[in-house]
Amino acid sequence: MTKEQIKKYFTKVLKNIWGRFNYHIFFTDEENYLNIMDYHTFVRVYFYDDNLEDKNIHHFYISDLSVEEGFRREGRATNMLNHIEAIAKQCKITELYLKVDKDSWMHEWYLRRGFRDYTLDEENYIWLQKLLEKKDSGKED
Repeated sequence: MTKEQIKKYFTKVLKNIWGRFNYHIFFTDEENYLNIMDYHTFVRVYFYDDNLEDKNIHHFYISDLSVEEGFRREGRATNMLNHIEAIAKQCKITELYLKVDKDSWMHEWYLRRGFRDYTLDEENYIWLQKLLEKKDSGKED
């Protein structure tokens, strides 16, 4: 999907799917991202692609997934991550990425949810990747 198609999808469809969530979409020349919040959970998702000639978005970068203290260990972050993955699949996104401290509990948490180590970044940070299954429609694009 192109940036405009993703924007249209989020502005029209997301509201129907996620009635209990608040969301804000920001599209600028420099950044394209979505903030999603429920009462105690927050996540920011950036849309990007490394191929500047291809106008389609193929990657989501998940940033700032957090749950308010006192509401942790209730499956809220897992639920939010599952919603992000469902949205990504509907938008024909093929890869999810995020960066995490490799010595933190979060590194193992994401690995248990299907992410894999992708590449080292800074001294203590590692990029994780999750490849999403493509639905094969039997037709070539």
